[in-house]
Amino acid sequence: MKKYLLKDNFLTTCFGNNVYKLKNKLINQNILKKLKSPFFIYFKTQKKNKLLLKIGFKFIDQLITFRGKTKKTLITNTVSFRLAKKYDLKKIQLISKKNMNLDRFYFDKEINDKIAKKIKIKWLNNYFKKKRGTHLFICLKKNIIIGFCLIIFEMKKKQVIIDLISIDKKFQSKGIGHQMFSYIKQYFQNENLIFMVGSYKKNIKAINFYSKIGLKKLKTENIYHYQKR
Repeated sequence: MKKYLLKDNFLTTCFGNNVYKLKNKLINQNILKKLKSPFFIYFKTQKKNKLLLKIGFKFIDQLITFRGKTKKTLITNTVSFRLAKKYDLKKIQLISKKNMNLDRFYFDKEINDKIAKKIKIKWLNNYFKKKRGTHLFICLKKNIIIGFCLIIFEMKKKQVIIDLISIDKKFQSKGIGHQMFSYIKQYFQNENLIFMVGSYKKNIKAINFYSKIGLKKLKTENIYHYQKR
């Protein structure tokens, strides 16, 4: 079974049953029947796979990865940025619950929204447990948190991977997301930082935003899910 599947311990705790990442696309119905229900399997591939559809996998969406340098923009005096503290966690999680509903877990109607929310909650919580990300930045307006950005900073590559990013819907389309990127460059004192970030094709607003600030499409992956209750 290890030849085909890799257990995802993080998602297993979120779902409350076994979750696996598919490693070998040659999986078949006989192998699936051997798994103890309930379970959930996901697979990412740059090529579309009709064979998976035939054995019960569902196509969910395409994950588009962007990479590159961002255009310069000024940080206005109407907002401020800083590293998050442990006491900020609940407010950050609240923004996540209210604003982050355009991903594969929400797109899949067989997954309860409570699980989709729990994933982001635990994801952010793991930062403070030193299990996820290297830095968590927050954006404030009049001392109220209106956005956050969890990153993985790769010093040798001079690259920042955006792990999670969200701006409160009331403050979107006001240039705050772009300023967040500029603050990160300022924080690391490097205007030539490379950013890498992924977004789902259905999240048109995010796709347009990343293109607008100068990032280029690196790859597109097709996302498949299989769930057995």
